[in-house]
Amino acid sequence: MYRLGILLFLICIVNCVHAQSDTVAIHSNDKKKSIDNFDFKKSLVIAGLVVQQTGSTLIEYDWWWKSTAQPFHFEKDGFWNNYSLGLDKFGHAFTSYAFTVAINESMKWADFSEKTRIYTGIALPAFWALSIEIGDAMSPYGFSLTDLAANFSGIAYGTLQEKYPSLKNVMFKYSYYPAERNFRLSERYDYHIYWLTFNMHNILPSGIGRYWPEIINLAAGYGIEGWNSAPPLRREFMVGIDLNLQALKTKNKTLTAIRNSLDIFHIPMPGIKYTEDKGTSKHWLLFY
Repeated sequence: MYRLGILLFLICIVNCVHAQSDTVAIHSNDKKKSIDNFDFKKSLVIAGLVVQQTGSTLIEYDWWWKSTAQPFHFEKDGFWNNYSLGLDKFGHAFTSYAFTVAINESMKWADFSEKTRIYTGIALPAFWALSIEIGDAMSPYGFSLTDLAANFSGIAYGTLQEKYPSLKNVMFKYSYYPAERNFRLSERYDYHIYWLTFNMHNILPSGIGRYWPEIINLAAGYGIEGWNSAPPLRREFMVGIDLNLQALKTKNKTLTAIRNSLDIFHIPMPGIKYTEDKGTSKHWLLFY
């Protein structure tokens, strides 16, 4: 998840620098400005991706693999009935999905060709996912084929959304509540929710859908309880509403890239939660 944060931070910096360069270049030759601007944006995105890949790999090594070398081995963790009741698989899928979306949005902003950004949006997250599992294979965690499959499913869905925009009517989103200001996400599974959100304005037949507010999506979520609170672990299922940031129209490429990159996060909204062995509860703002 920190990979995505680094990438989004770099996108914001790149866009701010680009906006300043446009202001400085207003009085320059239009043709020269266009060429320089085109190359400038591409160079910044490439540099940002290199920094992001290198930095996040070093962080992974320091957090998980340093001083824990073991012989290469595989690990079977039970998938849906594992230590986190499958929540970690949603995490793997979402992180790769988010990485793919962020790469596509930043490269789209920088005017890369569709073919280049699609291939890059597949290759970099796939390389990252494979490197994680190889590192795990030589640590106490072990190489997990199900983790890798979850990562690849996220890459696949993000890529298919680029090829078939109608699939963006069903978005994969994530929310996290930083209890005790803790952002080490793997330590706070109780506060994760993974969502599928549905753009009913577009999904419903046009005669009905036009009356549905475009800014409001329906959402279905999955989480767990008992990881950071009283055991045993219990599954949680949520339904609620979601804000559709795609409904905020703009022709500005910078704002479009930022809007689309942020729209993979679910903002707390009213919802109903069902917790195994506890029943349902209503929430004006469903944080976790």
